[in-house]
Amino acid sequence: FDSDYQLKRDEHEGQRKAFLMTRLGAAGFAAFERGSDPRFHTLLKLARRLDLAPATAAQWLEIQTTAQEQVRQTRLLAALSDDARALALLALRAETERTLRSAVGPRGWGAYQRVAGDWLKQLSE
Repeated sequence: FDSDYQLKRDEHEGQRKAFLMTRLGAAGFAAFERGSDPRFHTLLKLARRLDLAPATAAQWLEIQTTAQEQVRQTRLLAALSDDARALALLALRAETERTLRSAVGPRGWGAYQRVAGDWLKQLSE
């Protein structure tokens, strides 16, 4: 791609998001963004199967998004040795699994792992 094209595309995307944020408000924009995320649709189907409120799927997605961002930042920390990074990633995975297990509940944990839990393995790799 042409770098000028990429800059224009990024600028246009920023303007589109700003417009939608203004029109929809923060909560409406967040719902709009989730609606285009296939991970959310998978989680929503699972929540319905477990007879849980749709807001539960949004909570699970937020946990996933936060964990993945923390892992990304940890991987970028140049100050960490390989061993320290590996330990930090294992700790993030353990904490994320604990948080998710609590949010999903004992009845839904196995189903979550089967249907939507593949990303957890990638946290500590």
